[in-house]
Amino acid sequence: HATIEAVINRDLRLVYYVHLSETGWQKELVGEGDHGAVALDSSGTPHVAYVTRVVQGFQVVDEILSYAYRDELGWHAEEVAHQVGPRVAMAMDGNDFPHIASIDYYPQDYHHKDELGLHRETLGGGSSSNPYIYLNSQGKPFIGFNECCGHLSYAFWSQDGWQRGQIPN
Repeated sequence: HATIEAVINRDLRLVYYVHLSETGWQKELVGEGDHGAVALDSSGTPHVAYVTRVVQGFQVVDEILSYAYRDELGWHAEEVAHQVGPRVAMAMDGNDFPHIASIDYYPQDYHHKDELGLHRETLGGGSSSNPYIYLNSQGKPFIGFNECCGHLSYAFWSQDGWQRGQIPN
């Protein structure tokens, strides 16, 4: 299971969910955007997070995080947040709610959904890329990412709030 980005032209990029079935590789259009991440829920249903860049002229004026899920009627997407980093990672918790890390130069954000709706928390800032998100057995997030100059860093939630650290080289 993966997501791929198709660059149609300078102004149009599409996110596809791809998976291997009994008949070969299958490709499904999820939405317009790029930098997607996929996670499966407890029943094996795919969920995708992706970022859509809003460009005016040659300048990116917004980056919109979207969350999509598939059911028997097809793909359904909703906007999660604006002004996000374009690199995303996603995991599903035990209640089949999404947890998404969006990372770039600034900000570094954690987004999650629960019974009350969508939530956004800022982890901090700094130049970073390649996010990864893992949920522990209590559903608490652990987010890893690369920072400037190849340093591996992480953030996790504790009773004192977000804690950040760096893995020594």
